Amino acid sequence: MKKLFVIAALLISIGSFAAPVGVNEKVLKAFNSSFSHAEDIKWSEAENIYTVNFKQGIIRAVVRYDAEGNFLSSLRYYMANQLPVDIICKVQARYPKRTATDVTEYTVGDAINYYINAENAQSWITLKVDNDRNMEVLKKYKKQAGL
Repeated sequence: MKKLFVIAALLISIGSFAAPVGVNEKVLKAFNSSFSHAEDIKWSEAENIYTVNFKQGIIRAVVRYDAEGNFLSSLRYYMANQLPVDIICKVQARYPKRTATDVTEYTVGDAINYYINAENAQSWITLKVDNDRNMEVLKKYKKQAGL
């Protein structure tokens, strides 16, 4: 009986490390080598593009790979205090009366764009900061009084 329990436990643990259904070994290897501490991993596949949603620490991410395991793009969602320091300083210098709250980071190839939400008592804005640290306001929203 004890042997049966040990074998069952071993099979369960091996199964938990098996490749997700439909994800090939090249893609899985690329993901695991870059994100060894990922949690809450969910895979999907469409037209030979593999998308993985996961959490690493407090950052939520979505990464896309081709069938060869090559990185295509990523989206990462996190709080503004986790931005690179130069971007934090640039946003604070340009918008000193606003508080940056959260970020969507979009990466394709070597291009990284940061979409930063910032607010004050009257409004919210969404800023875009690119690789060269160019900044533009993409959206502005006025807050309703009393909300």
